Amino acid sequence: MRALSRRKEHAAPLEGLAEEWCFGDQYDPDAQARLVATVGAVIHVAMDWKALNDGPRANLERNLAGTLQLLETAREAGVPQFFFVSSLDVYGNATGGRRLSEIDLPLPGSIYGAFKAAVEMHLCGYRAAFGMNTTS
Repeated sequence: MRALSRRKEHAAPLEGLAEEWCFGDQYDPDAQARLVATVGAVIHVAMDWKALNDGPRANLERNLAGTLQLLETAREAGVPQFFFVSSLDVYGNATGGRRLSEIDLPLPGSIYGAFKAAVEMHLCGYRAAFGMNTTS
């Protein structure tokens, strides 16, 4: 397993959990290319909370664009599987507390939920357009 961390000191407590570490920001194209080279799958769990808290524009530029850039970098590198850790916030309060089903439509109740929903839709698009295995 190869993992990405912004800085070495952040990875130190996780030593031994990854065989290899790449360092850089999640939205840096060079760091992304190093991360996805020769891997069988990408599991994307990163979130820049500072960008989210800085407002919609920062979230759009750093979280959404960075995630979609990583998806495209993985596709270009021939990565066969892309996993994205999403959130129930994609559905806001639309479910009224009942269990979700495949027919429930996203109705985000926050910018965070909208970010997650946008990525989920792109995953569906990549599956349809390129046959890429994507999961959220």
